[in-house]
Amino acid sequence: MTVGRGVRTLRSALDWRSDSDRSLASDIRDAIVDVSIDPNRDFELREPINGSSQLLERLYMRVVVRTLALSAMAALLLASAGAASADAELDKGKQVYATFCATCHGPEGDGQGMVGKTLQPPPRDFTTGDFKYGGSDKEIFDLISNGAASKGGSPLMAPWGGVIPEADRHALVKVINSFIKK
Repeated sequence: MTVGRGVRTLRSALDWRSDSDRSLASDIRDAIVDVSIDPNRDFELREPINGSSQLLERLYMRVVVRTLALSAMAALLLASAGAASADAELDKGKQVYATFCATCHGPEGDGQGMVGKTLQPPPRDFTTGDFKYGGSDKEIFDLISNGAASKGGSPLMAPWGGVIPEADRHALVKVINSFIKK
């Protein structure tokens, strides 16, 4: 009966035991007579004694369930850490936007900032999702960094690459994307 991958799996399973598993693991150690030793192949009980294959299968299932539970917990922790990191980046981007961008583009990204209302050409309205020089993250980042004049546009959209740190400019891209009405 094929039960799992390699002898390492069996040894790990026996090392993972809790107090409640102690007698089960002991029974399995006593019952196994011949186990293949190739760690890259499935291991088989060649001579099961007194139901040892059932005992081994029970222990193996406990290891599988524990491994799946630990994997699920790790995935949840990573997802929540990633979400917290993304939220922190968006929050930082909002602060930078309020400092450097809102006076022209408006606090809601609609191009209706206090200064923006007086500019000709008017500042971009981010809520439409219509970007004159491309709307990919990289294109928006490049426009923030190098200014619109670098693309043949208005020099009123200043190059912020020398003023705003790179990480903050990436955060601004997230803020600009958050303004787009879907």
